[in-house]
Amino acid sequence: RALLYVEVDGFAHREMDETGLGGLAVEERWAIDVTQTLELYHSGEGEILAWKRPEEIVVETSRNKQRDFYLLTDFELPETLTVGSYQLKVIIKDRVANSRAEVLVPIGIVADPALAWTGR
Repeated sequence: RALLYVEVDGFAHREMDETGLGGLAVEERWAIDVTQTLELYHSGEGEILAWKRPEEIVVETSRNKQRDFYLLTDFELPETLTVGSYQLKVIIKDRVANSRAEVLVPIGIVADPALAWTGR
């Protein structure tokens, strides 16, 4: 099990219409509309895709334009992963600005739980 925190920078807002989301009236005027995809690649020869969490749409509304925006994602990796080094690719798409950003987060899978945290 893992928890991923992503601070999104340079996001755009769209103004909400009177019907809000899905035809329901909302008091909030502005929306941030992004998607997040997670892909885990096994490092080494060929960087093999070991796991993927499909694209998830995230819409956050507010009365005023936001200055800060972050995503907090709780997910579980499959127990069948082998020991080794991995790269978690986090892909964020801003559906308002029609832009995309991605980052790689190194992850190590170890056999001995005592080796999981190095404190670096």
